Amino acid sequence: MRLSRACAALILAGSLTIGSTASAADPTPEDVSQARSLGEQGQVALDAKKFAEAERLFSAAAALYPVAPTLPLGAARAMAGQGKLIQARETYNKIVRDSDKVQGGPAAFKAAVESARTESEIIAPKIGSVTVVVEGPKEAKVALDDGQIPAAAWGLPRPIDPGTHRLIATLAGYKPAEITFTVLDGAKVDQKLVLVKDDAGGAVVVGGAGNGGNGQAGGNADPGSGGSGASGSSRKTAGYVVGGIGVVGIGIGALTGLVAISDKNKLEKSCTNGKCPSTQQSAVNSYNTMGTLSTLGFVVGGLALAGGIVLIVTAPKDPKAAFVSPYLAPGEAGLTGRF
Repeated sequence: MRLSRACAALILAGSLTIGSTASAADPTPEDVSQARSLGEQGQVALDAKKFAEAERLFSAAAALYPVAPTLPLGAARAMAGQGKLIQARETYNKIVRDSDKVQGGPAAFKAAVESARTESEIIAPKIGSVTVVVEGPKEAKVALDDGQIPAAAWGLPRPIDPGTHRLIATLAGYKPAEITFTVLDGAKVDQKLVLVKDDAGGAVVVGGAGNGGNGQAGGNADPGSGGSGASGSSRKTAGYVVGGIGVVGIGIGALTGLVAISDKNKLEKSCTNGKCPSTQQSAVNSYNTMGTLSTLGFVVGGLALAGGIVLIVTAPKDPKAAFVSPYLAPGEAGLTGRF
C-alpha cells in the first residue's frame, strides 16, 4: 500500500501527456512543479508514519494538480494511518469514480486507480456503525466528536471510525446529555441520549448505552433531581446529626459527672487533709477518670450542639427532607428520626 516515489516524479510527465486537452483552468507549470515537490515530501512523511503531515502535504498537492490520482491516493493512505477510515474510503472511491479522467495518462496514474480500488475494499470491513437514539425534542443539536448528526439520521445506523468517541446532545432549557464510548473494528453499536429539562441549571446528564456488539459503551446515570432542595435537606440532616452528637456528649458529661460526685462523697468519708489510704486507690482512680470524662463530654458536646444548631438554622427549607432528633432521658441519650 506504499506510494512509489517514482509516481510523484511522473506527475509532470502526465501533465505534458494530457496537455493537448488543456483549458484555461488547468494548472500552471508553477502549480505542477510545486505539486510534484509536495508529493515527494508527502511520501517521505508517509514512510516515516507522520500521517497528519503526509495528509496535509498530499492534500495541498492534489489541490494544485487535481489531474494526478497519485496525490489523493497518498492523502487517503495518510488518513487511513490516522484511523480516519471513512474519510480515507471516500477519497479512494472518488479516485475510482474519476478513473475515466486519466485515460491515456501515464502508467502510474492507472496503477493509482487500481490501488485505490483494492485499498478501499480492505478498509471497508473495519468501519463500524453507530445508531444514535435521542429521547427529547427534534430541535436538539447532536454532535459526534467534531461533527453534527442531523435529526434525520437519528435512530439509523451511521458509519463511524474505530476508536473512542464523544456524543453530546444540547438544547436550550435542557441539561446537556453526554456519553463517551468505544467502537472496535467493524462493530455495530447503539447509543441513547436522554434530554431532561433543566429546572435548576443542573449538571450534565449522562446518556445510556444500548447493545454494543463489539463496541464498548461508557456508563450511564440517573439524571436525578439535584438543586437547592437536596442541598438544604443534606445540610439540615447534617445539623441534626451533629447536634445529636452534641446532646449525647453532654449526656455523657452529666452521667460521668454524677459518678465522679458519688466517688468524691465516698472519698471524703475516708480521706483527711487530701490524703487517702491505699485501700481507697481504686476509688481515687475512678474519681479522676470520671471527672476527666465529664469535662470532655461537656466541652465536646457543647461545641457539637452549637455547630448543629448553626447548620439547622442556616439550611434552606425543605419540607420533604429527612430529620434526626436527639433525645436525653435519665440514664440514656440518643437520636430518633426519619430517613
